[in-house]
Amino acid sequence: MLVDASEGPFDAADAYHEAEAFQRPSEPCLWTDASGRTHRLVVPVGVYPPREDTDLLAQVLQRKGDGAGRKAFDVGCGTGALLLQLASDGWKVAGCDVNPFAVAASRGHLKEGGWHGTVHEADVFEGMDDALRASSLVVWNTPYLPSVQPSAAHLGPLEEAALSDPHPGGSALHLLQHLDVLGWGGRDEHALLLVAEGQCGDLRRWATRAGWSMRVAAGQRFEEGVNIVVLDFTRGARTVHEHVASTGSTNTDLLHRRSAFGTRRSSDEQREGRGRRASTWLSQPGDVVCSWVVHDGTTAPSAGMLQAVCGLASLEALHDLRPEGAPPLLLKWPNDLVVHTNGTFAKVAGWLVEGQQQGDHHHVVAGLGLNLTSGPSHVAGTPRGVLDGLTRGAVMDAIELRLFARLADLTCTEGHTDVVEALIGAWRRSAELLKMKGLDGGRITPVGLDEHGRMLVQDGAAPLDDLDHVEWDAWP
Repeated sequence: MLVDASEGPFDAADAYHEAEAFQRPSEPCLWTDASGRTHRLVVPVGVYPPREDTDLLAQVLQRKGDGAGRKAFDVGCGTGALLLQLASDGWKVAGCDVNPFAVAASRGHLKEGGWHGTVHEADVFEGMDDALRASSLVVWNTPYLPSVQPSAAHLGPLEEAALSDPHPGGSALHLLQHLDVLGWGGRDEHALLLVAEGQCGDLRRWATRAGWSMRVAAGQRFEEGVNIVVLDFTRGARTVHEHVASTGSTNTDLLHRRSAFGTRRSSDEQREGRGRRASTWLSQPGDVVCSWVVHDGTTAPSAGMLQAVCGLASLEALHDLRPEGAPPLLLKWPNDLVVHTNGTFAKVAGWLVEGQQQGDHHHVVAGLGLNLTSGPSHVAGTPRGVLDGLTRGAVMDAIELRLFARLADLTCTEGHTDVVEALIGAWRRSAELLKMKGLDGGRITPVGLDEHGRMLVQDGAAPLDDLDHVEWDAWP
């Protein structure tokens, strides 16, 4: 029930109406979880019933598979619906809620289902540290609505407490920071947080700087109201890092040695650096010269998709690292990074994806050159830009986090969709500023990607996969 408040946000009338509502009996309901099992629930007044956001989280949890006795902790467990699904999927479950009616409901539903679990009447930030540390999976359908304003329509006090976010920076960020302080998060440990879509940028920025990986696991958009997403947070992947003082090419090194997936090789000096289309890449001491093994197995993503994902990951990581107000970065199709300063454009980074194939086995590496130091104003006629104030190690670590998160996104429908949307948004911005056009002189507007990673453009023109088919009025 919405109440129009002229003062407040809550007054005596709000308290009276909510107290009156608690005289109503609990509502029975049937909830079908993501595996198709039906659970009989009794929802007390003032307890959040399973809704679309619950179902969205349930779908992501179902993809985590059999818990095999690992521990899962549900923050703000409400009716206990997600605890029932997790227990049915082999997880040992625990949770907490500040609402005593929710705690009673969750405990009762677990008992009726024949499951063991511990449900605490507590705030997750008060006394739950040991339970969090013991958990391999932390789940929270966060109170993602903005805090109620005095003059706005609102729910009752307890209902608002369940739905409105009390933390200025957001409950999701507050929990992540708390988990970080606890040292939580090892191999295969995940925090799944459902938040408002608008929080993604700030959360990813924190994650990148703190050494966490963030992926969009699922999302739902509504015609009206707040769009929601489920974000999957893990600690940075443990990959092999190799560094040498000098080498011919970090890409060549990884290809010839058949290094394992995720291996990173960097160098102070690269004597035979190269870019796409047989161009030469010149680096200065202190610049990023680095390569990763991005695929080692069968069914590799298309070369076009891989090079696009590399460009996107570096764009996102650098956006997260750089201070607010820094000159904007553009992702020039397909994967060059261009800095826009005082009305001029200059290239700061480029990628080269190369691979070897033996039968059905593909071994693919991606090499990055990124300018962090001063140098010549132009290289082979291309304006050379530089990103000031960043350290080489921090840049490589951040890009690695985003790169492997984005590669993982390609393995599921929701993540693939998010990758494509992010790429199209970035390419559209650069196409407009750099005045991208076809050979016929018509402006190009990116609209999508096909299964081969080729860029789809407006008006049904042929997909683009070759720089020879495009020109830029505002680029050399």
